[in-house]
Amino acid sequence: MCTGQKKKVVLGNGKNACVSCVIELLTITKGKDPSRSTDNDKIVEAERHKKIGNDLFKQKRPVDAFHRFNKAIRLVIFLHDPQALLKDWNLLYTSLCNNMAACQLEFNNYEYAKQLLDKVLATDKENIKALMRRCRASAELKMYDRTLADAKSVLAVEPNNAVGKKYEEIAVEALRLQNVNYKNMVKKMFI
Repeated sequence: MCTGQKKKVVLGNGKNACVSCVIELLTITKGKDPSRSTDNDKIVEAERHKKIGNDLFKQKRPVDAFHRFNKAIRLVIFLHDPQALLKDWNLLYTSLCNNMAACQLEFNNYEYAKQLLDKVLATDKENIKALMRRCRASAELKMYDRTLADAKSVLAVEPNNAVGKKYEEIAVEALRLQNVNYKNMVKKMFI
């Protein structure tokens, strides 16, 4: 289309239940060429998407939040020279992975959430939010050894953390039941 040109648009089959409108192209504005963006521009844009994603998550809109976090992390991953901004890059990358994992927990996608949280904890072993979230993901995946280890890590930093205590209790009880079931199974094998 050229400036000033009009185009009729019809949505639907054109007979029943359709929407039609006329679109006129008023102006063409040249945008910024993404290939010419500097790494600092990308970091600023990623931070903007992260902030919007955080606001959307607070509004109980995890799907929209996830899409914003995903846009932000793609900007961060494809920096030209992440080594130049290593500290900022790590902080932003781990924060975005942590936020994306929170969304995945809302979707009950525990395996993907755990993978994202593993990335966070590979960089920051004492990230309490990531540890608590991985406790939940691991418990849902019935990985009670991992749940217990993460709960103990949370409680080592914050001894009165309610989430850490909750998942420690869940893991201890589940491991106890697993051991009882295992012993019963072994007994049946040799009787």
